Amino acid sequence: MKSLLSFISLLALALANPVFAAAEHDSHHPAGSGAASVKAAASEGTVKKIDKAAGKITIKHGPLANLGMPP
Repeated sequence: MKSLLSFISLLALALANPVFAAAEHDSHHPAGSGAASVKAAASEGTVKKIDKAAGKITIKHGPLANLGMPP
């Protein structure tokens, strides 16, 4: 009787496994951007100085509207 109960339990688990594997897995992927994307504003500037030792670049630029920075 004990072996029959074990066999039925094992059979039920084996048959239930494909049901769980067939479930949708949409939560594993990021949501699509769709039509809600916004184009970033481009800015113009000129490189004035490069300081390799300090890891800095000096740029003369116009207004950076997307950052709220004046020239």
